[in-house]
Amino acid sequence: MYAQPYVYIIEEDDAVRDSLGMLIESAGYAQKSFHGIEHFFTAYDPGTPGCLILDANESGLTNLVFRDELKLRHIRLSIIFLKRYGESHKELLAANFGRFAVLTKPVQIEVLIKTIQALLQPSCIAKSE
Repeated sequence: MYAQPYVYIIEEDDAVRDSLGMLIESAGYAQKSFHGIEHFFTAYDPGTPGCLILDANESGLTNLVFRDELKLRHIRLSIIFLKRYGESHKELLAANFGRFAVLTKPVQIEVLIKTIQALLQPSCIAKSE
């Protein structure tokens, strides 16, 4: 049996982070929000399943370094990358993050919730090492 999954939000913009948090909670999911990637790394409990929402350009790390840091810290979450319209996501595909989705900003609420639902299916939740 799995622990309650969380939707982790990493967003530097307070208003966007708060809006995403309220939206996710209104859809019935537990969420934890962080101002930046280092705050997330400090607070994350590897035993807690879930998925991560992250701006594709705001991690403060290159995609390969971010992927390696996740592995080093034994963080095995599905990731929803948010990208701006017109931006390529080829580098995300090349980084081989495992299970992830790429959504374009401004993201449609229904699409975001359906993506979260898909990534939080018990068969999709990876146990942390």
